[in-house]
Amino acid sequence: MGNTDIVEKIDIVIPWVNPSDLKWQEDKARYSGKPFDPTSGDEKFYRDWNTLLYLFRSIETNMPWINKVHFLTYGHLPEWLNVDNPKLSIHNHATFFKKDHAFPVFSSDAIEMNLTTIPGLSEKFIYFNDDELVVKPVNDERFFKNDLPVDSLVQDIPRGGRLYRLLRTKDVYPDICKNCIKPLNKIVSKRNLRKRHKECFYDSTYSFSDKSRNLFFNLFSKYYWIRPNHSPQPLLKSRINECESLFGDLITETGKSRFRNKKDICHYLFRNYNLVTGEFYPKNYHDTYCIVLSSYKDSLSEIEKIPDYTFVCINDSEFLSHDNYLKVKPILESKLSSLFPNKSSYEK
Repeated sequence: MGNTDIVEKIDIVIPWVNPSDLKWQEDKARYSGKPFDPTSGDEKFYRDWNTLLYLFRSIETNMPWINKVHFLTYGHLPEWLNVDNPKLSIHNHATFFKKDHAFPVFSSDAIEMNLTTIPGLSEKFIYFNDDELVVKPVNDERFFKNDLPVDSLVQDIPRGGRLYRLLRTKDVYPDICKNCIKPLNKIVSKRNLRKRHKECFYDSTYSFSDKSRNLFFNLFSKYYWIRPNHSPQPLLKSRINECESLFGDLITETGKSRFRNKKDICHYLFRNYNLVTGEFYPKNYHDTYCIVLSSYKDSLSEIEKIPDYTFVCINDSEFLSHDNYLKVKPILESKLSSLFPNKSSYEK
């Protein structure tokens, strides 16, 4: 484990929303023009699985070396949260959103366009979603090495399109991922990166499959798809500032979007910028798993896989009915409670 006395300051950022907050529901309905209905397909992306409690427990248990947790909230707070914890810094969106960005906001994409203005945020930080967990102990070098984010660059077949939506999902996520790649093709040369830093594409820790994908897609001059990283993401404030100077219009437009839409970008732009410029430490730990709660039966088998990985993302699905959500939630909570039974200092 990293020694808490010598680890350079590394913060964590966690955005969170409480979908049961009546004020939030009223505001969302007012700006969207649609009444809040927790059983509708649109609202499934806001469902609360109570993973936040166990995320804080997992951070304290398995990442005790972190400097501070920056908690981003609409204004509400979990009842159990210990606001006096010296490692916790709470930020209402209004306190760090840029003046020309939307507020109130109901999109994580817009929130991610304001990360560098979070008061007191360290240069090195790790961006968590509230559905991600740290299941096993990790040290600081899992995230940063030689002052660079630890990451892997893997190309693949682009997602999206009519057939993809028909067979897989109607979510705009694939469009947003592609939006985080297209502008980079205008400013970088894949060929130059291959010459200067071959390891970015073919590091020994990459799987044979990943190297093969890169070998094939390196026949093309452009990046068409960069595999998303469904795990805690290491980032540098200075590199995001570079993105803001290069892609300010895109960042501003997403920052003005109260609701997620297919024209948005997200924090993957910052991650991909590091990847395509070679400003990362190439290494794939193969220690992350994204469980998908798409049906009652599949959810049960997926939940059992949680202890096998270092990082797990609890991925909700539009295909999971509201009734099955109510059945699966206590099963998931029971599993997480067994993994993290002890209260953390982030709890009252």
